[in-house]
Amino acid sequence: MNNKYAACSFSGGKDSVLALWYAIKLGYNVRYLVNFASQKFKRSSFHGIPTKLISLQAKCIGIPLLQYYVSSVKNSYEKNFIKMLKQLNSLNIKYLICGDIYLSDHPNWIRMRCKRFDLTLVEPLWKKNTLDLLKEFISLGFKAKIVSVNAEVLPKKFVGKELDFEFIEEISQYKVCICGENGEYHTFVYDGPIFKKKIKIIDTKIVYKKTFWSAWFLDIKKYHLEFKK
Repeated sequence: MNNKYAACSFSGGKDSVLALWYAIKLGYNVRYLVNFASQKFKRSSFHGIPTKLISLQAKCIGIPLLQYYVSSVKNSYEKNFIKMLKQLNSLNIKYLICGDIYLSDHPNWIRMRCKRFDLTLVEPLWKKNTLDLLKEFISLGFKAKIVSVNAEVLPKKFVGKELDFEFIEEISQYKVCICGENGEYHTFVYDGPIFKKKIKIIDTKIVYKKTFWSAWFLDIKKYHLEFKK
């Protein structure tokens, strides 16, 4: 019996999905996905993905989702993060999987708080080559769209693009992290080898908003589930 009980931080984007895939391959028994979203907008803060779509992703993958809502009140994120860790501890979860690649501030912050609840942080993508990761994600058969673009560093044309080898060629022309580790862009994964069903996107709209910075978002307005062959 596999007792390496784990939870995976899940944004709905490529890095969290690839980290989940790695964790499963490494033998972790991923029992839950955990997600944080805006209490006001019911969307993930950076990706702009509606919480109901993230719930749908979790159903397609077949792992229960725990969602936590963050307000604009000071320390709301940390308070909810602690709440999440307490819940995971009560569920006998011993490992928290995250999809960080090379920025150390975030994993260091998480690691300190995990220790209080006897959880171990696992970073399957840590220090891997960013171009190799992107190519691996695509080659494995994962499908994703660009749903958020930092308007200060990338043009609007990237919003709605498929995450494919053509995208790699295009974004390589800009002085940004090819994986978007600094928030240059975010993605929504709608299919892949760990998806039992895929999400068919039918209708979208591009919108401009100022959040933490000026950004273009892909608002996914209509979609449905499709069985996989």
